[in-house]
Amino acid sequence: IPKYACPDLVTRPGYWAKALPERLALKDNVLSFWADRHGRVFYSINDGEPVLFHCGLSIGCPLWAIIDIYGITQEVTLLDSTFAESVGSSCLSAARLSAYLPQSSHDSANYSNNQLENNQAAAAKMANLQLGSY
Repeated sequence: IPKYACPDLVTRPGYWAKALPERLALKDNVLSFWADRHGRVFYSINDGEPVLFHCGLSIGCPLWAIIDIYGITQEVTLLDSTFAESVGSSCLSAARLSAYLPQSSHDSANYSNNQLENNQAAAAKMANLQLGSY
């Protein structure tokens, strides 16, 4: 994260920030991101394969996303926001996403500690953004 990006927030408890690779900020790319019931944050570009972005998110309280744009990005358009239950099970299926889990012992332990019963609905929310750069 650049030195002055949201400087006060990232030092406070309950906040975190992480930059997406700049190569993803292409005109008309659609970025989807969501948090699952295990506290993991994923993103995908143009309906591509999900990428694990962050682990250990507290999902017991409201979640807010802050989009900090700089550089070549001139526009971010919020396309839609939907609950995962209405998105289709293949998008957030445990089998599909488990292939993208990190291999470090810290992240694996975090995943194991946060597993819920299979029959519980995913407490995930997806948002889609369209990026515009010129």
